[in-house]
Amino acid sequence: MKLSNTWEREEDAYARFDEGQSQSRELVHIATGNILAAYEKLFAGRICTFTDENGNVMPGVILPRELDPQKVLDKTDVSLQPNQALDFLCDGETSYGCIVKTADRALRITKTGDTFQIAVPAAKSSGGQYYLNSAILKAAGQDFVKSGGDMYLRGLTRETTLAVMGELRNQGYGFVADNFRDIARKYAGAAQNIACETEEDSFAPGI
Repeated sequence: MKLSNTWEREEDAYARFDEGQSQSRELVHIATGNILAAYEKLFAGRICTFTDENGNVMPGVILPRELDPQKVLDKTDVSLQPNQALDFLCDGETSYGCIVKTADRALRITKTGDTFQIAVPAAKSSGGQYYLNSAILKAAGQDFVKSGGDMYLRGLTRETTLAVMGELRNQGYGFVADNFRDIARKYAGAAQNIACETEEDSFAPGI
């Protein structure tokens, strides 16, 4: 039996190895942030984990191919922390037209001049949880005043408004912007992005 030795350069061997590998790559859009809320809003998609550009492993929801990510963004409320919410209300681009709301849409925060105001429905069934809430009244330093079909806290400083919002958060309320969403996302920060693009070889299933 005759044996023969065949030698090749190391880089050639790696090149042949790479050529022999089958690799599937696909550009996808992933909803990030509060993925449970994202999944509930989308009613579609696949929960996954992926690696971002900084090497961090993140959870997300892969959007279906047929779903237009811009249309999703246009219809998705932006979650805001209290400071982010007030910065959004003070943004010059929105003038006085932007509103921050609690997730149930019952409480509305707006900016008037140099101060803020909070409005809730006068109906006890929807607004009573706010205007009869002693902790909120203590944080505001005043009682709600009725005007038309709403109850108001007016002339609030930023510090007082943050105190009220902090108490609301302690009680489980969150804040969203359902208007000027593109500007609101600017204040929400990278961690609150609704969707991003990524190109990955594979995705590990999430739970």
